Amino acid sequence: MPVLEPQADRQGRWRVLFRAQVPFFLGVGFIALLTAFAVPDLLDEPLLTEGFLVALVATIACAILPWERWPLHLMMLVPAVDLVAVAFIRTVLLPVIPSVGLIVIFPLLWLAYGFRRGGISLGIVGAALVAVFPQVYSGRAPSTALDWVNIVTLPVLAVGVAAAVHIAARQLARTTRIVVAQKEQLSEALIEAQDEQTRSRAIFDTVHAAVAFYDADDNLVMANREGEAMVGRVGFRIDQPPFAGPDAREADKKTVIPFDQQIIPRALRGETITDHVEWLGTPGDQIAILASAAQVHRPDGQLLGTVVVAQDVTDLAEAVNVREEFLATVSHELRTPLSSILGYLELIDDDVDAAALGIDDYMAVIERNAQELLRRVSELLTLSDRGLSVQPEDIDVADVIRTSVAKMGPVASARRSTLRVDVQGSLPAHADPNRVQQIVDNLIQNAVKYSPEEAEVVVSGRAVDGAVEIAVADNGVGMTPEEARQATNKFYRAPSARYQAIQGVGIGLSIVQSIVRAHHGSLLIDSEPGRGTTVRVALPATAHAELSAPAAEG
Repeated sequence: MPVLEPQADRQGRWRVLFRAQVPFFLGVGFIALLTAFAVPDLLDEPLLTEGFLVALVATIACAILPWERWPLHLMMLVPAVDLVAVAFIRTVLLPVIPSVGLIVIFPLLWLAYGFRRGGISLGIVGAALVAVFPQVYSGRAPSTALDWVNIVTLPVLAVGVAAAVHIAARQLARTTRIVVAQKEQLSEALIEAQDEQTRSRAIFDTVHAAVAFYDADDNLVMANREGEAMVGRVGFRIDQPPFAGPDAREADKKTVIPFDQQIIPRALRGETITDHVEWLGTPGDQIAILASAAQVHRPDGQLLGTVVVAQDVTDLAEAVNVREEFLATVSHELRTPLSSILGYLELIDDDVDAAALGIDDYMAVIERNAQELLRRVSELLTLSDRGLSVQPEDIDVADVIRTSVAKMGPVASARRSTLRVDVQGSLPAHADPNRVQQIVDNLIQNAVKYSPEEAEVVVSGRAVDGAVEIAVADNGVGMTPEEARQATNKFYRAPSARYQAIQGVGIGLSIVQSIVRAHHGSLLIDSEPGRGTTVRVALPATAHAELSAPAAEG
């Protein structure tokens, strides 16, 4: 339908009628009233009556004919007939009501606004017809300049207005098409966004983990049921500050965490949290969680928000607790009879001349293996110690390295391996000397054990960015990336160690990791199958604020 009416049906036709034809018909009616009031005698003029009738017929035709079923250009007949009515009316009333010709603007605007090029062309022709029809009807040719002015003025002005409206209509049509296209794109984008939100919500509610996302202003955007239930244990609402409650405790299940140090406040301050363990709930009804959090940024770096994820690991934590308790109990139970065995061996050695009896070699084997077993039990006790404590002091790590290398020399000699020290000068650090020596002893022992005979193990130390780095490198069997990731797990032994029947219970690196964490240091394993392993330990060179208290093992 014309006049920017997209709906081609009966309702659309009626809207066109009231937008375009009815205003014209009302104008014609107004002129009829003026004529009846001012010059009633002219109502008897046949041409004037015909003009009114033509306008009425055009209006009725516009209302009742099914224009929506026909080609669009056929409806131009209605404003064309209106122009004929204007020509008839103007011819009669021009001498007495000169402004009557202005009514021509209604059909001209309809043609210019509602149709394409054919409309403006028909409008120009119609305006010219309205202008010259009085002279044609009277049979009198224009004879003066004023006659020509009267002929030209109306069509020129009307056509100018119509042309301007036509251009505006075309621009409006283009704008409308663009707006409609954009609306469709926005609708598609909205549907896609709603689908994405639905998918995200389904994923949020399906995963067995608490998930929450906050915008850049710390307002909750989305959280799943698991998250709401989890924070309810702590005693706060996930969508309201302070995002913390009274029932969040450290890994020891006892120490209450201050509000500003709980997970969500830390995350909203911009901290990146990785695998943080806490216990939530009141004593006797607690769950363990493993939480991580990070900020989310747009590609241009602008902060989009913060995501917090927490998983219930109560079963795993309790299983670890059971394992630790079992380990501690067994270790203590083994240590008592071993101490007794070693004590009686000393009494036998004091009271009996083993050499004279020819059993000195047997006694030495018994004592050596008992000592080895006692050492491993002691390591198990160290490993099961929940509060692995350190007693830091100012030390020279270079001296500790040299002492450890000298002590482990016989271990390397037994495999005809070489220990090489690469330390320049002193390496001051703030650490527990006994624990640091335990680190170096374990690393050297592992390097020698997992290297071929006659291999070289390099023990080096250097100062790096406010820390002291200890590195032990070998050219042994090496590890895959997966094996290296698990190497510090308690009792983990790589398949190659099992295949080659290398002795050990898989706790050396776990002990090293515990000691390093107690010092707030770091441990890095660089290994490749067949090319050896380098283990690097970094310890603080200066005092750490938390080192004076026992540090919980990770």
